[in-house]
Amino acid sequence: MKYTLPILILSLLISCTPGKSSKSSSSAGSSEAPATNEDASSYLNLEKIERNIVVRTFNEYNSALSLATDVPISHENVVTEFNAIKNSLPSNNSAKTFSSFSQVSALRLSFSYCDVYMNISPLWKDFDFDSGSDSQILNMLMENLLDYSSSKPSDITKYADLKSKLDDIIKNKPVDGQVLVQSTDGGPGTVKKRLTTMACSAILSSSYYTTH
Repeated sequence: MKYTLPILILSLLISCTPGKSSKSSSSAGSSEAPATNEDASSYLNLEKIERNIVVRTFNEYNSALSLATDVPISHENVVTEFNAIKNSLPSNNSAKTFSSFSQVSALRLSFSYCDVYMNISPLWKDFDFDSGSDSQILNMLMENLLDYSSSKPSDITKYADLKSKLDDIIKNKPVDGQVLVQSTDGGPGTVKKRLTTMACSAILSSSYYTTH
């Protein structure tokens, strides 16, 4: 599996993004959810949040990532990863179907999309990662993948926790003694692009995309 170690580290690092305004801020996408659906039901207190959380099925989630990134669902890299993990993603819209296995699968699929996105998007394909600041990169990511504006104080407050976690990713801060990118091959700009891809995948695997 591509990026095995980064995915495991990301699953420890990220928590869910603020939900869309019409949804509860509680999430079915927490990376800390127990491994079994039965345990997850208790952990998520589904009796209280089931009415507010509607998770995306594997096809809905795949389509949502494609729309967000403009990467076709037919892209070879996406098709290969989707076929490998789709059975671990929810098959219906009940929050009870979303487990920690679903979160890891969402991370895997989001990596595939972000990998392609960084190389074909007009926003990123010619971006100078050697000179671009962390703040600029994060604002570009969030403004293009989330309902976020860096000029709105309410958005800055709402997404402060998420931006802090994304900043940890961009800065390659260690989690449990491990960093996301260990190799410096290609120089600082190449490393920063890898980290930006991982920050992108953290967003795309969050509750902002895994739920309606």
